Amino acid sequence: MTSVPATWILLMHLGLALVALAVVACVRWRVRRGTGRDTPARPLELAYLGGGHRLVVYTALAALRRRRLVRADSRGIVAVPGTALPEGTSALYAAVLTAARGPRSIDDLLHDTEVAAAAEMVGARLVRRGWVLSARQQKRMRWYGMPGWVVALWCLTAFGLTLPHFSEPARSLQALGLLGLGVFLAIGTYLVVDLPVVTRAGNAALLRERAGLSDSASWSRRVAANGESELWRMDAAFAEHAGAFSGELPKLPFSKNRTFMSADWWHFTEPSDHASSLNVSGDPKV
Repeated sequence: MTSVPATWILLMHLGLALVALAVVACVRWRVRRGTGRDTPARPLELAYLGGGHRLVVYTALAALRRRRLVRADSRGIVAVPGTALPEGTSALYAAVLTAARGPRSIDDLLHDTEVAAAAEMVGARLVRRGWVLSARQQKRMRWYGMPGWVVALWCLTAFGLTLPHFSEPARSLQALGLLGLGVFLAIGTYLVVDLPVVTRAGNAALLRERAGLSDSASWSRRVAANGESELWRMDAAFAEHAGAFSGELPKLPFSKNRTFMSADWWHFTEPSDHASSLNVSGDPKV
């Protein structure tokens, strides 16, 4: 390696790095494309796209509150005694109403087994539609990043081979360049393969629904599209006791579930591969 000019070595590795990164980026574009962006979305589906399990539960609560099936006080969220849902109602609404037979906080509802399972079914339906990526699809994308990882490793290996000649000015520049390329490519590959949960088709569907939302829309659709703060505008007392977040949602859909993990209103669970394979029926309007 010492007989080859340092400039040529750096240019060769730079070319390899750019090609590897371009290949991985093309795969990412294809995987994130999604399908069915023009398909109408139901409220629970919008909620899943915009805020994961937590917003799905609040959307269900908005629909139940609209029908006076639940209330909230200092003890938490509780179902109104003697009430029941019509036959054929979504499993999620039924699960939330059942879980709220005793006073429950929003965290209690999110961790309730039946509520979590019903919310995951919404995510499974969106995986089949092409609006959400399953855990398996995200894991597969990390394997697609192999060209980037291999070239990054090769750059770092070449850096190590150059270290014995670091005292030479040209080789020291070569070593630093190879180290920079290896680190840059490793970080770049990680960012490219670490996919958001929602596909571009899902993002487009959510933005379309937000843009076309009117004040005459149902409570559940308004909460699903605009977030928990919409519940404050519709029923502030209920929203306060139910622990709803009063801030505004970002203008664009959430791109990374980890980005918002520090916020106490964010709760997202990726659809499991088992749930994605199930045949789940649609949610009737409530």
